[in-house]
Amino acid sequence: MTSLTTAIKNGNTVQIPTWTIQSGLETKLHETIVIHPSGRVWAQAPAQGVLDFSQISKITLFIDTLARAPTTYARIVDHPIWRELYQTTQRKILYADGTHIEDTMPCQYCGIILPPRLLQIDHQRPQNGGQLEAVVKTMRVMGLTVAGPHGEKCTQLEPRIREAMHAEDDSASVAVLMTEPDRQVKGFKVPRIRAVTPRGMRGAAPGASSTGSRYSLSDEGKVFFSVVKYFQLVERLERQAMNSVTNLRPLCGPCNGSRGNGDLKVNKI
Repeated sequence: MTSLTTAIKNGNTVQIPTWTIQSGLETKLHETIVIHPSGRVWAQAPAQGVLDFSQISKITLFIDTLARAPTTYARIVDHPIWRELYQTTQRKILYADGTHIEDTMPCQYCGIILPPRLLQIDHQRPQNGGQLEAVVKTMRVMGLTVAGPHGEKCTQLEPRIREAMHAEDDSASVAVLMTEPDRQVKGFKVPRIRAVTPRGMRGAAPGASSTGSRYSLSDEGKVFFSVVKYFQLVERLERQAMNSVTNLRPLCGPCNGSRGNGDLKVNKI
């Protein structure tokens, strides 16, 4: 996604159509957005929303940093943030020939603790038809949706990304995003991430907002998505979001098998 910033900087002043995602569905609006090479992208009145190039650069950087390629998404288990979120640590595992010490993590449905090789990496928004919902799920932790996150995972990712957004350059931003918690990175204290509680062991999310508002882009989200659309990078954004920390979780074989192909949130609105 970092190629988006290069495309913007190399262009001229241009007006482009406004696109958004409302309740998980792509929608074209009767508004225009101005891309100006001086460094800003904005929606023309009566619409709102302004992003400068540095913000767009950071957003694309974070999308790339949280994702794995479609062919290697199973290696998400090595991602530092994944390891924080999903209690990845060395534990004793009993084998027929004795106890072995190795990396383990819990299934996010039943809570059984297994080595990563015995867990399956599940796409929360399904690969079959869930691309736009995965995009909105990822953009939500960037602060680009009407309502913010409400689940344990994304409510913790959002402040970590917000802190990283204020770092002075890209390398510092990635350092804030990826460094172990409670360490100082160029004046920023990295927010701690608590381990996510497996679904079968937690209650309902407190004060949950409506599904429609969580799956709808904010004014700034419309600006970002419209630029992505204009430069024909939506498919790439969908691939990144689908295989992102924001949309992946570990499940044991029986739990993943009983879940089937998953469902779309928009169907429940």
